Amino acid sequence: MCQRPDLLKLIEDETFAEVIIEGTDTLVLFSGEQEFQDELVKQSKDLLVHVALTLMRTSEQELKDIESDPEQFM
Repeated sequence: MCQRPDLLKLIEDETFAEVIIEGTDTLVLFSGEQEFQDELVKQSKDLLVHVALTLMRTSEQELKDIESDPEQFM
């Protein structure tokens, strides 16, 4: 997957997290534009594996919060 061993630290950094959110929002906007759809389809596997799955992580604090108050996450 990701080649950066420090990825989790970067994701937890507030400034970098905002960049990730903006980049993801940009991909969503591009996906609605016909001129970008062919390229996004070609890159969809890499986007899924290297971007989406990498960002779908649960921090220790989130796990504790889920365990202590599971109804909050339903």
